[in-house]
Amino acid sequence: MPDQERPHIIIVGAGIAGLTAAIHIGEGADALVKSGKMAARPDITLLEADAIAGGRARTKLLSNGLAVDAGPHWFHGGESNALYQWATDNRHYSLGDISLDTAKHRVNVSSAQGMSPDQREWGLTRLFEMYSVWQSQHPGEDIALGQLARMTGSPIITKIADERANNWMAVEDADHVSAQEYWGDDAGSGGMQLADGMERLVGAMVEDAEYYQAHIHTRTGVRGIFERADKRLKIVTDKHNYDADHVIVTSSVGVLKSGGIAFDPSVQNHLAPELDGMTAAKMTKIFIPLRPEFFAERDIVPDTFLTFYDDRHSWLFHLHTDGKPTVTAFASGAMSEVMERMKPAAMQREILRVMDRIELLKDADDYLEGRIMRTNWSTDADFLCAYSAMLPGHKRRNPLVVGNLIFAGEAWVGDLKQGPTTMAGAFASGRIAAKKTLRKLVLNG
Repeated sequence: MPDQERPHIIIVGAGIAGLTAAIHIGEGADALVKSGKMAARPDITLLEADAIAGGRARTKLLSNGLAVDAGPHWFHGGESNALYQWATDNRHYSLGDISLDTAKHRVNVSSAQGMSPDQREWGLTRLFEMYSVWQSQHPGEDIALGQLARMTGSPIITKIADERANNWMAVEDADHVSAQEYWGDDAGSGGMQLADGMERLVGAMVEDAEYYQAHIHTRTGVRGIFERADKRLKIVTDKHNYDADHVIVTSSVGVLKSGGIAFDPSVQNHLAPELDGMTAAKMTKIFIPLRPEFFAERDIVPDTFLTFYDDRHSWLFHLHTDGKPTVTAFASGAMSEVMERMKPAAMQREILRVMDRIELLKDADDYLEGRIMRTNWSTDADFLCAYSAMLPGHKRRNPLVVGNLIFAGEAWVGDLKQGPTTMAGAFASGRIAAKKTLRKLVLNG
């Protein structure tokens, strides 16, 4: 139990943001105690709803024994990624074998009803040109990607904008996409990838957090956070209650928008306008383990991106991921929930049916090497989204602070260059939340 003489910090969520905050608070508190600016180190408790730490950064084993990342897969930007630099240069984590996915191998395929790749390339170029013109006339302002597309007067470009909203931003249509964020976030696809999966990173961060005497309580879902009469915070969980002086909430936008955690009206009044400007991006990963000859016979090089543009939905496939005999399919937007709610056998038939419509991926069922596995970020009550997306005209907070309560995570990153929606963004936000919490501890004596 926390020492009553020490300030108690509770961090909701033991994902990248939560673990980052715990490590930086522990590290920073040591320096502050040593300098005499703080009387005692704070007690740190992380409350994690799931059975393991990591949040959306987790590694699964397929039925054939291959390790795959069910959540984030890349350190976007390669060696320049801030989280990767911190993990390897500052903390000296051993991350195992690492490869670089350059995202240079790309294949675009259209169904008989879809537009041609040349049409799509033309449309994307025209859309960006329109955005450049609009930006020059409205510096610093934002516009919906859908509105921008309609300004071109081209139904083809409008359709392309909706495609990009669905298969890249993972939202329902282009009217829900901020053009500023769509083109301003340069993380893109590809980056450093770990052969053993992101669990190597998570495991190292858990060890560091525990080194700084942070206590991680798993299977502990937070249901409410309320201010007590003495101004301390009461945290209600599905097991028992906690008291804290400071709380950092790293729960997903999906959970916050669903009301999965209750707050005092005063907090909700600050939180609601921020959440109104965000949407929960829906994306499901589907892993298809195949025999190596599937890739050899088709001359598929590692880390090939294939986008299949159907008339109704666009599918993204990552082929031969990290050189492993696996295809990773991405179902986004409304299709994400459809695939997650299907029974496993029906889901497997459906994704194989889609692959049969693509010449390069035909007859994959003849090469299956185990069961097809999917993620459930869109329907799992502890997440309800894969990542966040901003609506047009809204800015991200960096992070949101309400009294001694701070909201952090990939959604709460104000600088697009810090990678909102990615692990690097979660890291940046967790670090800022830690600094703000330590500053409050020093000011409060």
